Amino acid sequence: QRLRNLTIEMLACYRSRDWEGALAAIARGRTSDDAHALELLYNLYEARIKGFMKSPPPPDWNGAFALLTK
Repeated sequence: QRLRNLTIEMLACYRSRDWEGALAAIARGRTSDDAHALELLYNLYEARIKGFMKSPPPPDWNGAFALLTK
């Protein structure tokens, strides 16, 4: 349940562009006993967030992520 709540928090922060909050939720999720189950998800979002921190999405961004390569 704790891991689920942290993931929901991370996604809410991500969608509202609170990059630091999302990264903090990921860090707390990684300390959970069941963190290995979501390691790939955390890695994916962490990479996206760091990319958005360097190059923010446009003002009309709806939370979607467009893949640029296959």
